[in-house]
Amino acid sequence: MLKRIKFNLLLGNKYCKNIDEVKNNFNIHDILDYFDKGILEKWLTAQNLNDINEKVSAIDKNADIYKRVNSLMEIFYEDENNIKEMSKEATYMIEFENKRKDDLEVFSKNNFKEKEVVDNYFKNYEDIINLIMEKKEDYEFIKSSVKNISDNFMNAFKYNYFDLFLNLYKEDNYFSILSILSNKKTREYFTEDKDVMKNLNEMFSHSYSVSGTKKI
Repeated sequence: MLKRIKFNLLLGNKYCKNIDEVKNNFNIHDILDYFDKGILEKWLTAQNLNDINEKVSAIDKNADIYKRVNSLMEIFYEDENNIKEMSKEATYMIEFENKRKDDLEVFSKNNFKEKEVVDNYFKNYEDIINLIMEKKEDYEFIKSSVKNISDNFMNAFKYNYFDLFLNLYKEDNYFSILSILSNKKTREYFTEDKDVMKNLNEMFSHSYSVSGTKKI
């Protein structure tokens, strides 16, 4: 016959070896957790406390928190006169803690999802920019890509437009610059920036004019 291995229950910060220590250090939060996980019954079995174990095993694990708490309190606080009131207070605290944990979990998940959405947004924008740089001779592709930016990625473009312009300028990517200037939404970020306009004047002074702006 296998020997039952005894183990201690941690209630609060106290390791309890026997039923007296459990009662003296009773913590309904921990006891309920041990009960819900089936650990309490295993501990009672290892302690040969069959009478208490029968009462604990009879508690419906699917019952609401108050019923489970009250049943456990009645078993471990047999001589108490105010068990129901104690059970109500304990239930309130447990439900409050559980809701707080659930709210934190939802908050964490939502934050993760928001971060994932933001990361994907900027990655998609970067992919478009990289393709514009790569396909600098494909005017139709560039024009449609700039429209895509104006329709879906203006929040990224408005923080990136100056660096983008410098890269386009450096690479002589005229089709992209013209497409940005031809698009109503993107154009104003170039035309309202003095440094951008200075470079545009130098680049196009002898060749191009831009609709809706002075000759540059």
